[in-house]
Amino acid sequence: DWAPSDGPNMAPLADMAKMLKRLKEIDRLMKD
Repeated sequence: DWAPSDGPNMAPLADMAKMLKRLKEIDRLMKD
């Protein structure tokens, strides 16, 4: 449960869908 990569930059799994949606929107804006 405590991988070396866990830390302040770790995103909770429950927030993943919202975060991916935001990242996809940013990606779309950057490509336009």
